[in-house]
Amino acid sequence: MDVNRFEITPWQGVQLNWPTRRILSFKHLVKIEERLSFRTSDWTSSFDLRFRYKLSGKISLCKNCSDRSWYIPFYAEIFYPLNNGIEEVFRNRGRAGLGLGYNASNDWRISCLVNWQTSRTGPEDELSVSDYAYQLKVRKLWKSKLLNL
Repeated sequence: MDVNRFEITPWQGVQLNWPTRRILSFKHLVKIEERLSFRTSDWTSSFDLRFRYKLSGKISLCKNCSDRSWYIPFYAEIFYPLNNGIEEVFRNRGRAGLGLGYNASNDWRISCLVNWQTSRTGPEDELSVSDYAYQLKVRKLWKSKLLNL
C-alpha cells in the first residue's frame, strides 16, 4: 500500500556542548518533536510526540593547527515515539554517521559523511539497517560585529 504524507514537525530542544577539548569535543542534543502528519490522499491528520537524543562530536587530526585542519565528525541519534499516533511504514529508530572534514579557514568548513539508519520497509517488518546516505556539507560561519563589543 503506497501512502504519501505531508508532515509538519516543530520541536523544542536543549544542546549541551560538553566536554570540549582541543582534540575531542562532544555535543548532546535532546529534543521533543510534535509531529502533525497529513495523508495526502484524503488529508486526514494524525499527531505524535517523539523523543530524540543525538550525541555528536569531532576528533581533531591536528593538535597545534590554527585555521586549516582536518577532523573526523561523528554522530549517533535515537528516536523514541511517545504515543505512536502516526501509522508509519518507514519508521526510524536510530541513525549514525562518520566522516572526514576540513576547516578551510576560520569561516568555512567542508565535510563528507556516510550515514546509516535503522528502519523497516513494511509495517510488519523488523527494524534493520537498510538505508545509507552520503552527505556533503559546506558551512559558512557568519560572525556578527554586534556580538564583538
